[in-house]
Amino acid sequence: MFLAGGTGLAPFLSMLEELAERGTEQSIRMYYAVTRDDDLVELPRLAALSRRLPTLNVETIVADPSSSHPRKGFVTDHITPDDLSLSDADVYLCGPPPMVEAVRNHMAKLGISPSNFYFEKFNPADASRTAEKVAR
Repeated sequence: MFLAGGTGLAPFLSMLEELAERGTEQSIRMYYAVTRDDDLVELPRLAALSRRLPTLNVETIVADPSSSHPRKGFVTDHITPDDLSLSDADVYLCGPPPMVEAVRNHMAKLGISPSNFYFEKFNPADASRTAEKVAR
């Protein structure tokens, strides 16, 4: 299971490209969650990867309640024990710290214990600080 929050999609694109190149029979369920509709990026690339990887199932989620997207809310609103047998699965998660902690807590609450759980937390850069450093 791949869980991407916002720009946390980037490492998954690289992994999926590699899997598409090598080929795999492994079932891959990917949730790609963003805040607003405009934050959904690389959808054509994900569609192309899905064609190359028939075992890949990508689901997008938009948090904004005013969105017309079919799946709204947070990724934790969509992960259920019935999605797949997570006790036999590896979970990879890349997203902002609140998302990572929410997923970890959600899985614990559901009693889901994946075989392996790998995660990367990231914080958005402070744009004003970055701009200040560049201006010097």
